[in-house]
Amino acid sequence: MTSSSPEDLQEALGKYLFNARHYLENAYVLLDQNEVPKAGECVWGSVASAIKAVAAYRGIRLRAHRMLGEYARGLSNELNDKSIYDSFFMAQHLHSNFYETELTREEVLAVAGNVGGTVGRLRELVPAEVR
Repeated sequence: MTSSSPEDLQEALGKYLFNARHYLENAYVLLDQNEVPKAGECVWGSVASAIKAVAAYRGIRLRAHRMLGEYARGLSNELNDKSIYDSFFMAQHLHSNFYETELTREEVLAVAGNVGGTVGRLRELVPAEVR
């Protein structure tokens, strides 16, 4: 984890919150077009962006996959919400699937549903007046 100026974090926070929603919306569009690997990558981007948004709100900049995983696990423990890390972990498989293309549309759709709920909960950790 690295620190950034408050202005940089505020700008990043807005971008991450937008991307979390935008990528998830795009995932469903891509699933409708049977672009399964691309849809999975968008699901991964959505949860990664939501985690980064929470971190940015708390003054932390996450810059690597490992940092994302560690932060997701810590947040999951802190909030006693196992679904945060579980969604992150499932989405990592979708990220790998972009290159391996082994998962079906139904599998990606199932993960997208789980991740969508988690992304919503993560967004709510950032107060509405900041969003």
